[in-house]
Amino acid sequence: MSTEKIAQMEEILKNAPPGRESYFKLKHFIIEKEPTHQGKLWKILMELKVRSEALEGLGLEVEETKDNRKLLEIHKKKMELQMEGAAYLDVEEMKIHNRQLDRKLVALDKKLSKLEDKIKSITDESEFFVKSFESLNQIEELKNYDDFKAQTEYWNAKLSEEMNLRALLGAPMNMDLINSTLSLPDNAPIKKATLYMINEKQLIAKSTSKQIPKRED
Repeated sequence: MSTEKIAQMEEILKNAPPGRESYFKLKHFIIEKEPTHQGKLWKILMELKVRSEALEGLGLEVEETKDNRKLLEIHKKKMELQMEGAAYLDVEEMKIHNRQLDRKLVALDKKLSKLEDKIKSITDESEFFVKSFESLNQIEELKNYDDFKAQTEYWNAKLSEEMNLRALLGAPMNMDLINSTLSLPDNAPIKKATLYMINEKQLIAKSTSKQIPKRED
């Protein structure tokens, strides 16, 4: 690729999307996807935990890369000192090693740049989640993850969504979905509705079986 084309490509890439998810996706496909207010808060905390751990790991990787770069610089200086007064062939060999070290230094610089970009992307996402958490927490404060009532509301809403969507689309009810629904506490509305539906189907089946005439031998 010509120098002109490379320059053109680099100019276009200045408008490239950042190396993170869009705030639209974070809001609508991660946070708002959760069916209850507490579910949204719990989800944000889970996402923040993942990013906190990622930032910690990246920080260690940055420090390791910087140390490796420093060691290469030291090795390069030592080699340059050894070149003074060395034989011709030894000097030529050292020049090759020196160029290899230069390329490794360039590669490490690029790696550091990518790590810093990644850290910025994760930091931007984390700040978005922190702001979202603060906003939602003002409406209703976070409850303990094991709060019985909050968990019941969450799973009732989540399973209701799937049951209603299947009914709307005329899709068959999955047995795992029904079993999960029936495992909810007795006061969960979707469990009551499911039990009512099952009883209705049983009554219809019994009524139909009575109407079938007996076979005469």
